[in-house]
Amino acid sequence: MLGFETARVVDAIGGELNGSVCRQQPLLEAFHGFDPEYVANLRPTQVEAIAKNPAVIRNRSKVEATVENANVMLELVAKNGTFHDFLASHPNPEATVQDLKERFHHLGSSSARAFLWRVSEPAPEWRH
Repeated sequence: MLGFETARVVDAIGGELNGSVCRQQPLLEAFHGFDPEYVANLRPTQVEAIAKNPAVIRNRSKVEATVENANVMLELVAKNGTFHDFLASHPNPEATVQDLKERFHHLGSSSARAFLWRVSEPAPEWRH
């Protein structure tokens, strides 16, 4: 499976990890390196603590989406064998982007394309 930390765009905070390095470490710590099994099992009290942490996101809906997206990722891995196999199951990069947008919360076209590029998967060309 692609490491969840590598697949960080599907964690629903997309641009948050692309920002300053000072924000990256607290995010990685809060979500235990974006380990999908850990994130998928966060308790409500943990979600609340992350949402209130000024060094992280402070957006409860994004934190909740991160938990939901970890569950989606685990389901896709269970069904497809690996997350890479799920990505490879699409007929073309445009279909992959569309499917990612439909499955993962707080994920748009640009973040989905950037994710594919980051994990060395075929990505649609950028359109202006």
